[in-house]
Amino acid sequence: MTLFLLLLGGLASAASLELLLKKVLYDVDTKTMLLYRGLFMIGMSIFAISFFPLEVTAMHLGMMLLVGILAALAYFLRSNALKNLEISYVAPTFGLSPLFVTLFAYLIMKELPSLIQIAGIVLVSTSIYILELKPKMHFIEPFKKFLKNSYARQSLYSCMLFGITVSLDRLILNSGVHPLTYLFYVWFFINLYHIADAIFSKQAKKLKGKHAFPIFLAALLIVVLHLFFYNALAIAHAGVVSAIYALQIFIIAIAGGNFFHDHHRKKRSLAALLVTIGGLLIALG
Repeated sequence: MTLFLLLLGGLASAASLELLLKKVLYDVDTKTMLLYRGLFMIGMSIFAISFFPLEVTAMHLGMMLLVGILAALAYFLRSNALKNLEISYVAPTFGLSPLFVTLFAYLIMKELPSLIQIAGIVLVSTSIYILELKPKMHFIEPFKKFLKNSYARQSLYSCMLFGITVSLDRLILNSGVHPLTYLFYVWFFINLYHIADAIFSKQAKKLKGKHAFPIFLAALLIVVLHLFFYNALAIAHAGVVSAIYALQIFIIAIAGGNFFHDHHRKKRSLAALLVTIGGLLIALG
């Protein structure tokens, strides 16, 4: 029952977060959003610091710093893609992460993919093909068109980075680090990176008052989402947790596509369904 509630809460938080961020990013540039979200999150962590067990080894701290830097880059690329592409288009591309988790599991831990996982990889690849497929296209042309889109590539690169960080998540949490400790340090490093990047690049802009609360709410949802995720990861098989979270792709594509009146919603919904099923097969295979 506890696991069910953790997964359900995490799934609802994840889908709500992406829809909220898309709404915010209509009017706010990516670095400004990440700057203020980072400030809000650091403010919340300082306020709640007494609830976090902060003792870690130097090795674990170094590993969490690495995760924080990689995840910060991934979140910037993902947010920029979300800002500049329709949500029903970009959501299926977010589902590529399980593919890279499987790839890095093979490269780092020599875990060979099963036949079920290979079937999942085929479905995920097919979903990207469908996103760009048009009548009279040559076989390879949809993939070429996808890769020519700079924002689609940013989403792809973010999935590659998340594939690395999820593998490191599993490694660090399984080595005895408390989920709350992990949440505090990793997100402290992520937010510190985004704040420093916005300040030194001088690209962030002044935030209008009407956008402050939605960004604060997004920061709160991130904390809630990762509390659900890390606690679920600590008590259940990573494949089961990843499989349930894969469902958010389909929810985001359907709900977001209708809410924001996107184009080609039927084709993109099919792509989202295939990438979700593919993600489930990869995670559970």
